[in-house]
Amino acid sequence: TLESTFEVDVPVPVVTMEAPARLPELAPGETAQLDVTFINHGLIAAQDLTLNLPQHPEFTFTALTEKLGVLPAKSSLSVPVTVRRTPASQLQVMQSPGGGCTVWLGGLYYYECGPEKVYRPVYSGVDVGLNTCYAQALVETLSHFLGGLGTGFSGSSSSSSSGGSGGQANLYVTTP
Repeated sequence: TLESTFEVDVPVPVVTMEAPARLPELAPGETAQLDVTFINHGLIAAQDLTLNLPQHPEFTFTALTEKLGVLPAKSSLSVPVTVRRTPASQLQVMQSPGGGCTVWLGGLYYYECGPEKVYRPVYSGVDVGLNTCYAQALVETLSHFLGGLGTGFSGSSSSSSSGGSGGQANLYVTTP
């Protein structure tokens, strides 16, 4: 049996991003490190590569730098990203489920094509973990069964520490 493989090298940067599929399980206050890798499969350099970190109410993402510069052709670059789960003592009253179950790490770069700069995004989704998603599902289920009492979830991202008003109860949600 004869097998052939056809490969094409393109004269533009073709950047992909690799990140873990899921955050490690973190208790409130704990930190972990993720390695995010950018790979340029193309034949020319990706210019002005930047890392875009997500925002989430229960996690803080930080990197030493988000300006990564030039990613040469046929090369890769790994960036350590620290993830910190918000300590339980710093969680505010939640009035919106916010956050979601997936966060998106991203990147942006450009290459020159004649006199033009062609910008290209790259991104990767990371599951924040079932503990947070289960908490959101539990709160939504409780709000359904509490009927007229409500849960303080109004679809906005504001918070209140006054104990609630207008028949709404504030829920403090922390997950192990």
